[in-house]
This record gives sequence, C-alpha cells and structure tokens, in this order.
Amino acid sequence: MRKYNNNCCKVQKITHPHITRPRIMLAPMEGVVDEGMRDFLTSLGGYDRCVTEFIRVVDKTYPPHVFKRYCPELNNGCRTPSGVPVYIQLLGGNPVAMARNARKVSKMGALGIDVNKRPRASAYYFK
Repeated sequence: MRKYNNNCCKVQKITHPHITRPRIMLAPMEGVVDEGMRDFLTSLGGYDRCVTEFIRVVDKTYPPHVFKRYCPELNNGCRTPSGVPVYIQLLGGNPVAMARNARKVSKMGALGIDVNKRPRASAYYFK
C-alpha cells in the first residue's frame, strides 16, 4: 500500500508484518449491500471481507433472529457462499447494551464485530 504526501512527490511504502497484500473490504451501504448483494459481489471475486448493514442497538439484547435477518450468513459459518468472511456491524451509544449484543452475536458464530459508537441522545441539548 502506498501513501502519498500533500505534494505527491514522495512515496512512502506502508508495511505491516502480518499483511502481505492490500485488503479489499465490501463496505455496507444501508438498503443496498444486503445478503443478495454480498453473495453476488463476492462471487465475482476480489473481496477479503464484508461488513453487514448497521444493527442499531438501543438498550436491549436482541434475539438471534434479529442478527440472522441482517446476516443470514451466520447459518453458514458467517461466510458468503463464496467463502468470504462477513463481520457484524453494531451501532449504538449504550456501552452495556452494545457489549451484551456483541457477546451474543459472537456466541452465534460471528467472525468479527465492527463497533460504531453513537453518542447518547440525552447528551445533546438544543435551545
């Protein structure tokens, strides 16, 4: 992977001992990148990992069917039919609820969890 500075004259190679080539992730796009789209795009090849759409966490622990609605690949070792790993993406501002849901989906077989913290609504005051 190469990093270009502001004037694009110097090139600095970025290396990591465990990464031997660039990784290509299929990022989520709500309403577009669902199970069918992940299956189609990963069948074409070239993707190293997928991430689900946001699963919004407020204050409760969801039952398994909620996670499976967003990530049916949980029934297939959390991989697309082409074998590409699918990570679960959680969004929320309640750390306790986020941890409970992350633990639950991890026990269901999630290969990885992408955590997106949203500030609590009560932290904002509008005048």
